[in-house]
Amino acid sequence: MKANLKMNGNLSACADEAGFEGAWETLISGLNAILKRIKAPLDEVMSVMSAISKGNLNIAIEGDYQGDFDQLKNRSIRLMYILIGLPTKSKQ
Repeated sequence: MKANLKMNGNLSACADEAGFEGAWETLISGLNAILKRIKAPLDEVMSVMSAISKGNLNIAIEGDYQGDFDQLKNRSIRLMYILIGLPTKSKQ
């Protein structure tokens, strides 16, 4: 069996679980799930940044994230406050 996956930065690309059984199927399924969990907050950040680039300063990241993604969310919110001139708390 050969897994052929070329991501090139595309987190939507998932490995095809068909043709795999047992531990290999579990591994590939787990990797696909990890990619989906990583992609969701990045999609929200990209959507918010796109809106900001078009002048919409009434938008924010609202997802409930942990770890590095929570830091990304908080820093993005702080940037929004700076852009619209609101006082910020130093939360990094």
